Amino acid sequence: MDKVTQIADEKSTIERQKIFVNIFAETTLGFVMSWRKAFANDRFKWMLITGCILIIINLFIFPHYFSFIQQRQGTLLNDIVLANIPSSDVSILIFTVIYFSVIISVRRAIIFPQLFLTFLWAYLLLNLVRITSIFLFPLEPPIGLVTLTDPTMVPFYGKTTITKDLFFSGHTSTVFLTLLIVQKKWEKILMTIAFIAVVVLLLIQHIHYTIDVLAAPFFTYFIYIFARRVSATSISQH
Repeated sequence: MDKVTQIADEKSTIERQKIFVNIFAETTLGFVMSWRKAFANDRFKWMLITGCILIIINLFIFPHYFSFIQQRQGTLLNDIVLANIPSSDVSILIFTVIYFSVIISVRRAIIFPQLFLTFLWAYLLLNLVRITSIFLFPLEPPIGLVTLTDPTMVPFYGKTTITKDLFFSGHTSTVFLTLLIVQKKWEKILMTIAFIAVVVLLLIQHIHYTIDVLAAPFFTYFIYIFARRVSATSISQH
């Protein structure tokens, strides 16, 4: 009886492995076919290439721009919320949540060419709008700010510690964008939790004023809608 059970278990395991292999093969084939079809569309191809080039250009411009921003005099805001929150260093938690969110959203977006193009252009436009708003609304760092250090941000900021890139919050915008990008219910729930967590953690570390984190989702939403329409047009026009 034990031998019969063992044989049945082995057959069941083999069947599960076959199902997994078939699902993986179908998913991979679908991924390849969808991207091959997308690249057959010249408009999509050039929007993708242009977006990537512009992001690379931003990487070279950002260190100089933020160095300039850091030297300007700004306005110190009286933030009632921050005044009632003791500042603390929660950098590790902040970056853990942000990187987790980005990985989940990129994993989702890369499966679908149009979604990936939306993500790419939304992120690009978000950065352009943000550097404009930072220029138009110069602010002094919040009282009690604890420096946020992230080695991966050196390409954006250079080696200079930047504390005046305030209105509006790039960290909040990035996580909110991942919430808009993901599609499945469990992903939406996770990204919602991540978004709330980042808002709270940024305020605890006094990295941003309350207005910075509250304004970020509004800018991000409208930029996302615009990027989605543009990417949809690029796919439909073939």
